[in-house]
Amino acid sequence: MQLLRKHATLALLVSAIAGLTACGAPARTNTPVRVPIMQAAITPTDVQDAGFSAAVGELLVNGQPSPQRVALLAGVERRQFARAVQRFDSSDPTRGLQAVRGALYLIRTGELRHEMLDANSARALDRAYSMAAQRGDEGPALAFLHLRAASLPAGDPEQAAIARRLKSISDWMRDTRDKSAVQNASADAVAYADEAMLEPTPEALDYARTAAERWISASLEFNSTFTPSMRGDRDQMIDAYRGMRTGALTVAGLYLRNGDAAGALGALDAPEVRRITPPSFFTVLQAAASAPESEPWRNLAAVYAKASDDDGEGDVTVPPGVAQGAAWGTLLEAYRRDPSSYEVARMLATVLPQLGMPEASPVVLLAGVQKSKDPRVVSDSLRLVLAAMAQEDAAQDAASAARVYQASQPLLTFADSMRGGALIEPSPASIRLVMGTIFVRAADPADARPLLEQAAAAQPSLEAFSALAEVRFQAGDTQGALDAVAKAVAAPDAKDSPLGVADAWLTAFQVDRSRGDNSAAKEALGSALRQTVAANARATTAGAHAACERMLARIAWYYGDRDAWGRAIKRLAQFASDEPRAQSMALIETASSSLLWGDDRAAKDALQRSSADGVAEEDLVYAALWLQLTERKSGAKESSIVRDTLSAVPSSEPWTAALAAWGLGKIDDQGLMSRARNESQRTEAAFYAAMRRRASGDASADAELARIARGPALDLVETHLSRELTTPAGPGAWGPPPVQFP
Repeated sequence: MQLLRKHATLALLVSAIAGLTACGAPARTNTPVRVPIMQAAITPTDVQDAGFSAAVGELLVNGQPSPQRVALLAGVERRQFARAVQRFDSSDPTRGLQAVRGALYLIRTGELRHEMLDANSARALDRAYSMAAQRGDEGPALAFLHLRAASLPAGDPEQAAIARRLKSISDWMRDTRDKSAVQNASADAVAYADEAMLEPTPEALDYARTAAERWISASLEFNSTFTPSMRGDRDQMIDAYRGMRTGALTVAGLYLRNGDAAGALGALDAPEVRRITPPSFFTVLQAAASAPESEPWRNLAAVYAKASDDDGEGDVTVPPGVAQGAAWGTLLEAYRRDPSSYEVARMLATVLPQLGMPEASPVVLLAGVQKSKDPRVVSDSLRLVLAAMAQEDAAQDAASAARVYQASQPLLTFADSMRGGALIEPSPASIRLVMGTIFVRAADPADARPLLEQAAAAQPSLEAFSALAEVRFQAGDTQGALDAVAKAVAAPDAKDSPLGVADAWLTAFQVDRSRGDNSAAKEALGSALRQTVAANARATTAGAHAACERMLARIAWYYGDRDAWGRAIKRLAQFASDEPRAQSMALIETASSSLLWGDDRAAKDALQRSSADGVAEEDLVYAALWLQLTERKSGAKESSIVRDTLSAVPSSEPWTAALAAWGLGKIDDQGLMSRARNESQRTEAAFYAAMRRRASGDASADAELARIARGPALDLVETHLSRELTTPAGPGAWGPPPVQFP
């Protein structure tokens, strides 16, 4: 058996060892959490969002204890817990839990203070506990409850509720420790080690060490009585093997989570622990405890990073919570010993976004980049920045992406100043362009504009000038918008993107139309059509053809050609049939333009197809609302698919669920508006309320739609619809098209 070959002396007994209790260690649920308090109370430093990255950077680079550091740590903790609450409230519990973990990882055993745990920490810890309890994660649940209790006075009424929860965990642990002694000891060791990774108290550390030592003892005892004929219980064999193979790393990891190599060495001195400690690991640990260099700590970090992965031995790994915590602690120590090591800083920078502190990544990268002066290193650092921004943008957290961008300013400035800057990819200009487009999607064109102007000037491109044209148009700078369109269609990369050029001409059409320059508008619209037809002729993939058909459908609206529109959306559905993203695009375009045309049949067919194809629930909800509005506008009976689609939406996505509830009549206009959390959502709420009034004959709704059309939410379909529904020069006002529609 390959599992047994690494240790010739391993002999794993199948049956439980007599004399070892079958119920494991008692749960540490009634032990009071004693949070140390300095002789003089501390005043937490006021850490706001703007200063968070620098404050975290200071904590990361310097771990020497001082009243000033404790005050700064308290301020960072309060801000990080507030971030966690925001993440939980924005329907992203996983990101909320990451932020809680990040807050707790910053605190090492002995550093916890009452002043770090405020009202936001209470809310964040409660939510984190709920997630841990639902998953059955015993250790994290204990940690979150103990910390919550530590933040309250002894006589606070909430202590009773916390005590009941602790008892529930105690009962659960007792009832599930009904297996063999080694399995019970293994389960306890994992639970209390996971707790110690998150709860920076001496009690948690001591209890976790005791549990791990008990696991090692049970494993050795189990091994000593094995005979080859007794191999029936693989689970016991695995737990015993894990105890002997990784038990020492687990014990040491409890201390290395805190950067305490000396404490880890002391823990390994226990006879049974020392017996199973790999000599190579002990040597590296000794070097870390005695040498000032970062290399031994980097080696330890690599050990725990590798231990957290499945290495082909099945279940034989260090408990994941320990591996992650120890990797963090050792990596942090390596960084503190040499902040200018780019390799170490890079590893730390990749971890920080996973702990809800993405804006600290550029801060830790800077010293290594400045020392290296290598374009490849600079490029790598900017790729990490871009990845962090993209991650926050994907989570619809533009504010967090902006903080990452702001923290990266010294990196961008350094990159701008380097000779051989042409070798840097992504370029600083492309980083600024990405941030500008994130601001546009977040309905913040005012902040987007200077970034887009800077990016376009440094690195002219079709994308940069096209985005700038839309932002200037929204700001009322029509001439500036037309200038940007002219530069967009003449940009070096424009010849490679005829559909992008067509989109730029559509922006010019809208600008000229708004200025009453019908001749220029007609020419711009004709240019958009010619470019789209050319792009369609060049398309070689179904996705490219689908994008062209979408543009043709939109241009057909402006020409008032309903037949051309109908042909385009039919072809769009055909080209999009095999690609989920294209299916969503087809649904959104068909259902939204059907609202303009008042064609409920086309929208209904698209929604039925998309429901069967598994399109994202969010897109289905919007399409159902547009179909509902189309039917109300025409006086048709509401289709059953509208109610079926809206009723199927889960409650896990608050805004999508709120839209569905509004469509079902469960909440009114004010209820929908009260659930909006940002400008884009407020714009959507205002649009749907206005459209419902408009469908009922309320002429005053058009004033609200006109306001939305001029508003900052440039990227919303609802803004486009509002503009088209309230523009005096409607479809068919631009004469015959210069080329025939397909």
